[in-house]
Amino acid sequence: MLANDWEASSTWNDFGCRRETISGNFDIHNILVTHQILDPKLGGGTLLDLGHCSLVWAIMALYEGPVNGATNPTITGSILKTPMTGVDCNTSFTLNFSQSNLAAQAVLSCSINIDDLDPDLTIQ
Repeated sequence: MLANDWEASSTWNDFGCRRETISGNFDIHNILVTHQILDPKLGGGTLLDLGHCSLVWAIMALYEGPVNGATNPTITGSILKTPMTGVDCNTSFTLNFSQSNLAAQAVLSCSINIDDLDPDLTIQ
């Protein structure tokens, strides 16, 4: 496993919403640039390696919810690339469900170049 320290927690907030967090350290400056997470030929970068984790939760919670009615969201995003190999090291994307009865938004991000932050992933 690439991450040195993984932590996960689950709590309920004051509004009755569940908050899920996942965090880990990816020591990308001390691994070979040919490692899968850094090699563009192997599909490296945050979006392909980590972005699907938060996207799955957003799809399950918002897109597949009965209030949404299977309406596709509009998606905007931003990517910062690492100068080491050119793969994305920070990626953020927003799913807007403004055309459905749901009227909700998912703001998602993932990173491989920042040390363990609390939290790296929050589902609330």
